[in-house]
Amino acid sequence: MKIDLVGPERRGLAMGFNEAAGYLAVAATVMAAGAIAEHAGLRPEPFLLNAAYAALGL
Repeated sequence: MKIDLVGPERRGLAMGFNEAAGYLAVAATVMAAGAIAEHAGLRPEPFLLNAAYAALGL
């Protein structure tokens, strides 16, 4: 795993950065989806953001 690459001294710091990056990504996605929904209303546009993430993940 990527946390093992930093060695035992910095493993906690690497794990903290890994967790923080995940939570920041979720927060940014929620804010982006909210802004899109505010602009476009409850139409398929906010769903397209999730579809783009799924496509990038594949």
